[in-house]
Amino acid sequence: MYEMMKTVNLELAGEKITARWESLAPNDIGPDLYERTIVDETIALLEPGWTNAVLWVSLVGDAGNGGVLVWRSDGSVIAVELSEVLRGLLMEYKRITYRRDAGAWLSGHISIEGRNRYEVSFSWDSIPRLVQAPTVEDLRQELSDFPRGTEQIPTWMRQILE
Repeated sequence: MYEMMKTVNLELAGEKITARWESLAPNDIGPDLYERTIVDETIALLEPGWTNAVLWVSLVGDAGNGGVLVWRSDGSVIAVELSEVLRGLLMEYKRITYRRDAGAWLSGHISIEGRNRYEVSFSWDSIPRLVQAPTVEDLRQELSDFPRGTEQIPTWMRQILE
């Protein structure tokens, strides 16, 4: 986890000073810290000239999809693949945001307009239409890794499991 949480301190990036988050107590490493680290890592992937970006992810069981859509100042839009570090951070974020009654999120996005301007939105009951539906095995793995109350299992998930 230390390697995932190691990131460049944005305020001191020009001096190449690295912030090591290992000094935080485990209870201090919560969703907000992961969100900020995910945003920082996403921005590090972007080339100069971007105006805003949307990181999107769908993660059900062992099946996952995701990427970053980037709007540039010239009006163009490009797609950027998630780094392995981002994939790992998103897995940890899913683990840390797990709720015993509702399970874990299945998909979501982070809209980024700047280092300190971003919005996080994750769904515990839906996946984007643009991704392939998860398999029965993926759904079983999801429910094994992140159990949820029967009433919290979405109808579409139940239909695939039948």
